[in-house]
Amino acid sequence: MKNNILKSVELIESNKVNQLIDNLNLYLKTHNQEDNSALISLISAIVGGLLVIIGQYAIECFKSKTENKKELSNIISELIRQRGLLKNLYRELAMYKTHSAYWWYSTLIETIPENIEINRQDHLKSQLNARIIEREIGEAIAHFFGLIAKYETILNKTFDFSESIDKISMLKYRPANEYNESQNYNKVRNEIIINDENELKEEYFKNLEEFDKIIVKLRAK
Repeated sequence: MKNNILKSVELIESNKVNQLIDNLNLYLKTHNQEDNSALISLISAIVGGLLVIIGQYAIECFKSKTENKKELSNIISELIRQRGLLKNLYRELAMYKTHSAYWWYSTLIETIPENIEINRQDHLKSQLNARIIEREIGEAIAHFFGLIAKYETILNKTFDFSESIDKISMLKYRPANEYNESQNYNKVRNEIIINDENELKEEYFKNLEEFDKIIVKLRAK
């Protein structure tokens, strides 16, 4: 398709050049110019050169527009990918925060010193992993904002995402529910912790709503 368009532009240029030259020849002949060959050549060269420049400009504009459209499409795809990454990170964050609370609970109810230390180490590992995930979420959000800025630069247009960006910037991550020694171990391990993790995960997923609004608005342009 692109080659056909370029050939059409070249054909239009050729036709315009020939038409203008014929018109100039007719005009000069009807006005009885004694020596018009040099003038015809000069004007024809000027007109031909201008049409070539105009044609090249049209081709470059077409190429630039096509490349920009492809780049904008790639940015949308990357925004969607970042959204998917954030969803996975929120899922992991809910898991590590809930596990951290569970391992601390296990430390409290354990009576064997060796097992207490094992549970404590698992608690610390889950805490560390949660902090790592929170940092990765921050990096993913920053990258998401950078893609928006890149999209606006290519399109040479600014979108009003201030409300969504403010909400995203203020996002908080609720800590997991805590457990105490009075709670039944089997019920906590086999029921409560599972429900709490799912509940926390769904709450974190609500953070994606503002990202979705931005993507929908950009895709509509």
